[in-house]
Amino acid sequence: MKNVCTHAPWGIRNYIQIGVLAVFYRNFWCRYFCPYGALMGLLALLSPLIVRRKPSDCIECGNCSAACPHRISVNQQISVISPECSGCMDCTVVCPVPGALHMEARLSANRALKPANMGTAIILLFVGLVYLAQITGHWQSHLTERDFRFGLMMMEVPSMNFDKTGPKNRPTR
Repeated sequence: MKNVCTHAPWGIRNYIQIGVLAVFYRNFWCRYFCPYGALMGLLALLSPLIVRRKPSDCIECGNCSAACPHRISVNQQISVISPECSGCMDCTVVCPVPGALHMEARLSANRALKPANMGTAIILLFVGLVYLAQITGHWQSHLTERDFRFGLMMMEVPSMNFDKTGPKNRPTR
């Protein structure tokens, strides 16, 4: 059997390298290595919402690009279509000119969405989907309430030790 400890220096070196690079590059892990970030990037390209800039109203202050946590040059684009855009709306909040930068549905004709309305819509969508799952019977458990309470009780018992052979009593101190 191979000794696992021989790989420890490589892991430590990688953690140090990522930590040092994160000091110099904002969101380094999320941007270049994180698999969840890659999935979010693919979903961002398919998003029905988009950040749009009106060049006629824009004063080219650069606040939007400076506020973007993903370092997207928002002030140089009319529509932000990027796998790195997470839709956080930080760029729209810092824009000093009302209506120059906003988030809207891709297919709508200049219908801006406010951050508060966007948050409310997400919460309502979540609550609605949970409620729909409950009334259609998809939010059910086959675990009885008695079994659930017994499981909770077993997790709280400090004298139980679970290992590969099963539960064993540990000596108390």
